[in-house]
Amino acid sequence: MESLTYRGSTSDFYRLNSGTIVKSPMKVWTGNPNHKKLEEEMEKAISFERRILEKLGNHARIVPFVHPSYYT
Repeated sequence: MESLTYRGSTSDFYRLNSGTIVKSPMKVWTGNPNHKKLEEEMEKAISFERRILEKLGNHARIVPFVHPSYYT
């Protein structure tokens, strides 16, 4: 998995060997005094994005949401 240079406000991006781009929640440094608050905000943002993608449904031009448990 190759780490890409672009970082979003809540996520990091990686390229798998297959060429697929994966968006993954950003890890917050535990030494940050706002660690818990930042994690909660990121969880809300990702949950909101998930709900939008699920409402839109499957479409060739819409990126699907794949829950992390899909890979475990």
